[in-house]
Amino acid sequence: MEVEISSSWPTSSGSLACSVVESLESFTLDDLTPDSCVHLSSDSDDERGELVLAAAGCSAISEFLIVTDCARWEVVGGIQYLTSVQGDLLDSFEGTNVYSVQLKLQKAHEKLTIRLPPSTRSCWLYSMQVVLARKENVRIGHFDIKNVNHLLGDEKQLSNKAEKFKSLFENFQSSQNSPSASDLLKAPPKMSDLMMNPLLLQTMMGKPSLPVNTVNSPSVLSDNKSTDFMLLKTYIDKKFEVMEQNIMKVIVEKDKQQNDKLDQILQKLNLVKDIS
Repeated sequence: MEVEISSSWPTSSGSLACSVVESLESFTLDDLTPDSCVHLSSDSDDERGELVLAAAGCSAISEFLIVTDCARWEVVGGIQYLTSVQGDLLDSFEGTNVYSVQLKLQKAHEKLTIRLPPSTRSCWLYSMQVVLARKENVRIGHFDIKNVNHLLGDEKQLSNKAEKFKSLFENFQSSQNSPSASDLLKAPPKMSDLMMNPLLLQTMMGKPSLPVNTVNSPSVLSDNKSTDFMLLKTYIDKKFEVMEQNIMKVIVEKDKQQNDKLDQILQKLNLVKDIS
């Protein structure tokens, strides 16, 4: 199993490498070698320093460790901002501090982006290690409403229409925990299942069912399939568009707030350093 590593900044010395280990607990400073030291730098103020880690095959990254002279890093899983990490001081020599930046992820990710604060223009990497886990199987065609709730948090509100769409899936997912639920309802329905089942579609959308003596009429079923297909397509397309816009807006706002906080902290640290 391998992990590919790349950087947004060029390497002025050394070569980027990432080691896959069983555990991060066994790391010591004695493991460092001159060959593992890499210096990254950039003259551009517009490009942030980033490390991109990508697991191959059926693996995903569950933990990582960076030994570096930069204490603070931000972590992005895929396109989702996860957290920021403050490193622990390992050693100090000739005015250079060496930090251990370590994080155990709540959920393993196939791709991680680990980035520096905007004001940082260079960085030394002394070691990069990761722990891999088996990638979780994701059922194609199902909607992960828990991930949406995590992104939105408690402070953000959806529009009325987007909230109705979100509630629709939440209500259906909760039905799988009911003792009376059948085996066919142990997972949220696929879009294709809804499109091919007019009665299920009518139930989920709150439309009144047809009388029993007319529901099996060939002409009624044909008309229903055509009408429900177009109705569902238009409805789902619009709701996904609205929800995506809200989610991306929340991500951008949280990212900006975090960057502003980091910039303020760095400015205060630089001011204290200049005074002393």
